[in-house]
Amino acid sequence: MTQNNNTALQRFNRIWDKVNADFHKASGKMGLADSELTILYMLCDYQRPFTQSEIIQLTGLSKQTVNSSVRRMEKAGWLVLGERSSRQRQMTLTDKGENIAREKIFPFMKLESGIFDQWTENERETFLMLMERYERSLNEITEQIENTRR
Repeated sequence: MTQNNNTALQRFNRIWDKVNADFHKASGKMGLADSELTILYMLCDYQRPFTQSEIIQLTGLSKQTVNSSVRRMEKAGWLVLGERSSRQRQMTLTDKGENIAREKIFPFMKLESGIFDQWTENERETFLMLMERYERSLNEITEQIENTRR
């Protein structure tokens, strides 16, 4: 195996691993699976219904993970799937789901927002600009990877 000598990439990867671990810790403390936190967070953040396909596309979660989480949350009465339209069913929060969001998701989002509030406007804009640039570049290189999936 060839060693990765890009210390900036290594540093970024260590930070990203810690961010993911922090979200995992938060979901556990809230009594949620990571995928449940992700789905509920998206519904609250975007303030609109989503299809399972959109969740998969935007998060990179597997189809099986999203489907299992949606079924669990639907069974718990947190969300409802709408009528089928061109094979896609949009999910929305029920009253019980909105209560979960008020109890768990919105307070977490407020705490997370507080991190950005500690930064100057210039720091926020620089961080967001660089993250957007990183995502665009990563998307471009992933498009170049040959599909060898079996």
